[in-house]
Amino acid sequence: MSQSSSSSFELNVQSLVQTLIEYNGGDNFHIEAIYLFGSRLYGIENTYISESDQTKSDYDFIIITNRKADEREGINRNNRLPSDSRMTLELSCGENQMDCVVMDVSHFLMDVFIEQHNYKSILPLWLENGGQFVWFESNLMRWIRTYWMALLNIRLRQIQRGLTLWCKITAKRSFNDGDLKRSRKNLLHSIRYLKYAIHITKDKKIVKYRNAKKFHQLFFEKTKEFNLWREYEEMFRPIHKLFKSKLNDACYEIFKSSQTFSNEIMNEIIEKSIPSTAFLEYCKRYGVTELARDFSIVVSPLFESKKEQQEKQVILGEQQSSPTAISLIEGTYHIPQDQSIIDLIKKESFISTKLVKMITHREVHKRLDDLIPLQECWNGSIVEMHPPSDWTNTLDRANMKLVAHPYKYFFQYDSDACDNILLKTNSKPVENQSIQVTMKYVGTMCMLFYHDNEWRISTNQSQDWEYLYGRSDPSTMNKNDTQTDFWKVFEEGGYLLPEDTTKCFMFTLSSVPFLSEGDSSSNFSSRELIAHGCRDMKTLKEESIQPHAERYNWKHPEIIEIIPKGPYFDIVEQTKYKPKKRPLNANMWRKKPDDICVNLPLFKVFEKYMELANDFSTMDPERYSGFILCDQDFVRVKIETGIYYSMSYLELFRDSETQETSVDSENNQMYMIEMVRNLKSFLSESVQELVNSGGDLSTLSEMTTDLKLVKHYVPEFFNLYVEYRNLYKITCNLMNVVHAKIQQVVQQQIENGTLKEEDINKVYPDLVKEYSPLSRTFPLMYMRKNQIDNCFNLFTRKNYLHTEAIHNLLTECRQKIDKVLPFLTE
Repeated sequence: MSQSSSSSFELNVQSLVQTLIEYNGGDNFHIEAIYLFGSRLYGIENTYISESDQTKSDYDFIIITNRKADEREGINRNNRLPSDSRMTLELSCGENQMDCVVMDVSHFLMDVFIEQHNYKSILPLWLENGGQFVWFESNLMRWIRTYWMALLNIRLRQIQRGLTLWCKITAKRSFNDGDLKRSRKNLLHSIRYLKYAIHITKDKKIVKYRNAKKFHQLFFEKTKEFNLWREYEEMFRPIHKLFKSKLNDACYEIFKSSQTFSNEIMNEIIEKSIPSTAFLEYCKRYGVTELARDFSIVVSPLFESKKEQQEKQVILGEQQSSPTAISLIEGTYHIPQDQSIIDLIKKESFISTKLVKMITHREVHKRLDDLIPLQECWNGSIVEMHPPSDWTNTLDRANMKLVAHPYKYFFQYDSDACDNILLKTNSKPVENQSIQVTMKYVGTMCMLFYHDNEWRISTNQSQDWEYLYGRSDPSTMNKNDTQTDFWKVFEEGGYLLPEDTTKCFMFTLSSVPFLSEGDSSSNFSSRELIAHGCRDMKTLKEESIQPHAERYNWKHPEIIEIIPKGPYFDIVEQTKYKPKKRPLNANMWRKKPDDICVNLPLFKVFEKYMELANDFSTMDPERYSGFILCDQDFVRVKIETGIYYSMSYLELFRDSETQETSVDSENNQMYMIEMVRNLKSFLSESVQELVNSGGDLSTLSEMTTDLKLVKHYVPEFFNLYVEYRNLYKITCNLMNVVHAKIQQVVQQQIENGTLKEEDINKVYPDLVKEYSPLSRTFPLMYMRKNQIDNCFNLFTRKNYLHTEAIHNLLTECRQKIDKVLPFLTE
């Protein structure tokens, strides 16, 4: 926006950016975009609660910066600006008050949008280019906003979750603090964002930003006399429920129709096509935009290859000018006019101009069971898809090409599909069917594939996104990203490139060791590259990696054991257990399926390796996260250490109003239990220090291996983990003490003749109630029934105990800690 066009706002780009530079200590920095949102976008600026409250509305800005571009040009070394959405800068420029949400471009795209579909990323998507709410936007940011976000990555499931947050907690907190205006604003925001979500669901964009003005009077005028929070809640809840119900129903109808359309396509093409062409035909017929929208497919950019980097050096020549704060103030940066998309990609990003990666979002992968090409391919498939030739963003479906894809999804041993690996197959005689067991390495999954006359890689490392939009600079081409690390380890290991270009190969680039002492350079030299998968791209069938690894001097996982399938066939076929499935007519948009509380039967074939995976005295958790079981048809199951598996599902909650983070939710607490319930180290740990501390759950005596893992990978959750680890230890020791006491009493009564052995089961419940300080006594009953003397052994996964039941037991133990501790001092 020019200065003249911004005069109506009493503020302009130059004065805003100058204020940011002053806040940043005078340091220059890159700016990719400035968006105006808040009350002016909603059309409710300068509306007052009463005649006495004549406060002028402040200006709300979303400001996108570029930290990697700063690093490349050696500016902003003492960066004081926030890099993510949790921080809001409260600044002033003259008489104007400004709330500035400052985010790095990679955080804005990956965390705030891709993962969360947060309103701060959704609101700018359909703003008019050059309109009054787009104060400044580089061509790079315009392309990200209109192409990667609005066109390719709008997903209904994430829209439903990201824009339907009921701000009740924040509103109630503000109400209790006496800030009635903020409390009412949060209630109004909840309705506004719900209506935005309905727009996006039905019209594929926000049609009207000023869609909740009529509710402004309701929440600000008709609530003047309200003195109790209950009055606000009674008025707000029915409205919120109405719009949320409309959204859920709209999502469900779209999903039903999309599933029907998808099945029609599949029925037409699957019988007359090989899998690879069926995959492409499906994409062309259904549409990439629609796949992302309906089935939560993430369409991700891919790193440029070595060849593309070399071509770029020739194209760029001199360093390109880029939008910095000082250049915007001085007016020396001018947005290139009529810049082609290809030219933009090559000059201002590190993205491949031809390839994209398509990934199934982990929450919805189970919906694809009936879509054979998707189920088979949709786990990081690499597709050749040329970007639009102009800014109309019209996708070219006709020239799409499937280039590579890794494994199909495989799950933890206790998932619904865990028994698939034990089913009979037609590929081999029954007596020859078996399962191979190998180690699962800790690290980043990488795929090596051939395209455009060169070998290149794809990774699943989300942190690499920060490098994609760092703006090109020929003098600083080397990047500390996964692709660079892969080729470094590949070359230093003496690995050879494959000769067969029709195959793609899966590797794991091991993580940098952190448990052992030593400098980072020596730790990096101990990284490994392990080849563990191969797929023929002509047939889309997997092949054994071993002959390829031996031929090209690649390291591959050693086979630990080969397990015959035969003994398990009858067990699987005769088991009475049936996985819990949602009814076919259930509206899956109504409630998020909660698989954490579903404990499935544990087959003996899994039990052995489950115990080994969680025994850190025999397995190195810095190098291995568990085991992979794979049969001859490449059906896989992973048996992963509880800590590694559960860490990936922990959620960090952010309050955009208070700028605070929180980790303490019921789901996170459940995952804490999953992280500790199989640990072998508890069997040798004492509870005495906890007792001496008076039950202080933050007590930390030594940094055990599991604590080091949590501290390294999820430091935000470390205190919560320590708390639940200690609580779990106290509870299990309590059960052991009470169980031993009851056993002693029973034995004494038998010896003195007051109790017969055949009557033990009758009196046992009364004894449990008498000697246990807790009302929940199921562990003691299970220990008696299964003849288990140690509660730590009882709570392991192999005994099928419900996670929620253990959680409730721990909660009661915490509440009655003063009654519990005396039992542990006797």
